[in-house]
Amino acid sequence: LSSLLGAILSVGRQVMIYCDDLQWSDSTTLSLINEVMISMSRLPDTRNRFLFVGMYRDDEVTGTFTIRYDSLQRSKNVNITSIHLPSMSKDDITEMIMSELRLPKRIILHFSDVIHKKTSGHALFVVQLLNSLVRDNIVVYNPTKHRYDWDRKQLNELQTCDSVASLIISNFKKLPPEALSSLRVLSCFGMDIHESTIQRIIRCSDTYVCGDDIIPSLPILVDAGILESSEAMTTFAHDMMRQKVYDGIPNDKRQQIHLSIGLFLGSIATLDAPIEDRLSNSNRECDDKEKKGAL
Repeated sequence: LSSLLGAILSVGRQVMIYCDDLQWSDSTTLSLINEVMISMSRLPDTRNRFLFVGMYRDDEVTGTFTIRYDSLQRSKNVNITSIHLPSMSKDDITEMIMSELRLPKRIILHFSDVIHKKTSGHALFVVQLLNSLVRDNIVVYNPTKHRYDWDRKQLNELQTCDSVASLIISNFKKLPPEALSSLRVLSCFGMDIHESTIQRIIRCSDTYVCGDDIIPSLPILVDAGILESSEAMTTFAHDMMRQKVYDGIPNDKRQQIHLSIGLFLGSIATLDAPIEDRLSNSNRECDDKEKKGAL
């Protein structure tokens, strides 16, 4: 990899590598990153055209990560810039709630103070908690006051989970069984699922996949803030959500879901066609089968 990057840089190109969630990297991956960084730093004529951006949660890193990071800091030729993203302050939360609820600061202050104390300013925790307050009708629109309103006593007595992960998992438990099952299937595809993939997988009637439930479940999952949907892509709102869904699938069932998806996609693909043609052919073949079945 270092040789390839060196060759690309030698012809005047600029290269940037971006890696997210480095706290989950194993020792082999960290060693590779370390080796690439040090190798690139030894190329005086090209190192200024190479940029590596790595993101990680500092409260989840392992000892191996710390050792590799310290070794890079000790390297004379590797220039490291650390950018720490702090938790949201009370003022940040106040501004966000003011913007979302269209209310003045004097009305929001107590509300934002409670949210800040309950979440310690963790951005994802703040969003999840606010969504749960609306979903559980603790924050509601008051037609008499012509604005959103809440009960102070109920808000002060609010019981929250001890972590973001716990809150996310508690929200999953409130989903209909079909929606949760569909969410587990979608988590097997990673963070992003293309619309064409969903259109194929809904044709799978395997017991472990239940493709018929996916399309009706998408609006429920989007409204719950778990998924985000665009014209051609469905995405998990946060990598932690996708990870908790995926980790929550029993190991034997997870393997069976992967196997069922693989066998189904393999059964509708034309192996002797180029990859871009296989995808379009699979849809046409499924459509033909459905038409014949209807006849």
